[in-house]
Amino acid sequence: MPSLGEVLSSALTSLGWPGLLAAIFLIFMVDAAIIPALPELFAITFYVQYGALGMQPLEWAVALLGAAVAGELAGNGLIYTVFSRFLVKNKRMPKIPDKAAKS
Repeated sequence: MPSLGEVLSSALTSLGWPGLLAAIFLIFMVDAAIIPALPELFAITFYVQYGALGMQPLEWAVALLGAAVAGELAGNGLIYTVFSRFLVKNKRMPKIPDKAAKS
């Protein structure tokens, strides 16, 4: 039975390198904002596709790293925006996170 990374990789390889970069961006964004998954495994799974994409290993690694960092920044920005708009401004911050942030 193929892993989730292999299934995603196979499905997105048909889109070429832009599809894989978009996928790694979304995986890291969701990881940063919502679900603490293991996106590094997806990055490795996508990295080994460089030969099928006709790319050099170094340029593909740099592209994946860039997409991963952008996804992390977007995910962190999303969660920051949600918390600041809907919880902090409305004075509805739960006590435990509020205490942790102040200490």
